[in-house]
This record gives sequence, structure tokens and C-alpha cells, in this order.
Amino acid sequence: MATYQSIARNVDPPIAVEIERIENVLLVTVPAGRSKPHMVGGKFYMREVATTQQLNRDEIREFFFKEGLISFDKQACRGFNMDRDFDPKKYRAFARAAGIPSGMKTEDVLRNLEVLTDEGMSNAGALFFSKRVPKFFLEAKINCALFQGTGKTKILDQQIYEGNIVETHKATIAYLEAHLNTEYVIRSGPRQEILELPVDALREAILNAIGTVTTV
Repeated sequence: MATYQSIARNVDPPIAVEIERIENVLLVTVPAGRSKPHMVGGKFYMREVATTQQLNRDEIREFFFKEGLISFDKQACRGFNMDRDFDPKKYRAFARAAGIPSGMKTEDVLRNLEVLTDEGMSNAGALFFSKRVPKFFLEAKINCALFQGTGKTKILDQQIYEGNIVETHKATIAYLEAHLNTEYVIRSGPRQEILELPVDALREAILNAIGTVTTV
């Protein structure tokens, strides 16, 4: 019994086995693990029918993705080439807005942000810094529309914005500001312009919508 328990403890992460002696038979029950995948001797294996196969690199990544252990934004962006597809202008604009010191190396910053790894640029990095985002994500766009009344049968105005996350977010906010009613309040001092919905709430709503789509 001690041998089976020792093997179970040496699995990473350890698994709990149930051992029961029935007359001259030792019954070992291995329940499904809650912290998949489990590693043995630095390797991952997949049980298929009566055989056990060691997983290769691509199979491991696919397994992690199916189990929800790797989100879409952290996956490597297939086909992204730093020399061909990375846009330095978009990076510099991001760095200025984020207050990143100009003396820091671009690669170091991208690695610290965890959008650049040894496997290349991640999907999140491509959505921020690609020269042409639709090249990698055809669905990476925001569709803004103004409908007549409360139904969706008659469209009065429509705009579709493509680009990186920052560009589409700014364009969407500008669209909403242009189509929402604005109240002009004149008191002592400069005129105040008050949008019918708070701009901060609009920004957060759009960011939440973008975040929901990119993590599905």
C-alpha cells in the first residue's frame, strides 16, 4: 500500500488514491483529479483506452486551453511577426499614456506586460500593437448603430470601427458622445456641457464589452 501512496504523492500536483484490500486483491481507486493536468517525472500523459501516451508540446497547450487554464488573450498570436506586424507608433502612444519611461527597451516592456513571451506576441499584444488588427482577428471590430424608437428594425445611423483596442474604444466613445443628448448649463462662469449619460460610465461599459468578447 505504501508504494501506491508514494507514487500518488510524487505526482504534481499530488493525487488522493483510495486503497482497499478485498481478500487477496488490492483495489486501488484513482478519482478524477480536480487540478488537471497532473505531471509525472516532468512529463504529461494522456490515457486513451488501454494505452498511455506522452503529450507533446502542442497537445499540452491544447489541453490547457480546453481546460480553461489558458485564456484567449494569453495565447500566442499565430502568424504574428515582430518585424513585419508590430507597430512602433501604436506602442509609443501606449507608452506615453501609460507613463512608461522612454528609456526602457520595448521588448523589456512587452515582456513585463506579459504580452511577449518566447513563443512570440500574444493575442492581447496583437490587439494592442498590430499594424493591421483585422489581419489576425476579422471579428475585432465595434459596430455602433442608432435605431429609431425602441425597436431594431430601422437604423438611422451606423458606423463600424476597426483597429486596435485603444483606437476602437476612442472611436466608440466619440460616436456615443455625438449621438447622445447634451445639456448646456449656464451659471456663473463658463458654460457646462452635461451628457445625458456619464462619460466615465460609458468608457467602463465599452471596456467591459471589449473584455468580455476577448476572453470568450
